[in-house]
Amino acid sequence: MMTIELSTLGENIRRVRRSKNITQGAMADLCSIHRTYFCAVERGRRNLSFGVLLKIARGLGTTISELTRNVDPGVPPSAEASNYAQPQVVRYHGGATELKHQVF
Repeated sequence: MMTIELSTLGENIRRVRRSKNITQGAMADLCSIHRTYFCAVERGRRNLSFGVLLKIARGLGTTISELTRNVDPGVPPSAEASNYAQPQVVRYHGGATELKHQVF
């Protein structure tokens, strides 16, 4: 199951790992998780548990908050992304509002 949010999380993990010059194999060993599982996390192919996310954050010497930056519905995983639903507030007469998703 790949979602925009999991893809963004994976890209954030990859960005931090690369900035520290750590290979995927070394990172998996450091976190005590299988290398192929870690690679799938970075590709956004795994819905990881909080415990695994915590292991990865600790292994990278960062916080879960840093790794989950921009992991929000409607925020594309990269600047090149397109065709993602973007929230849009629609205001009606009488004060009612509705949140709609607009695809670009």
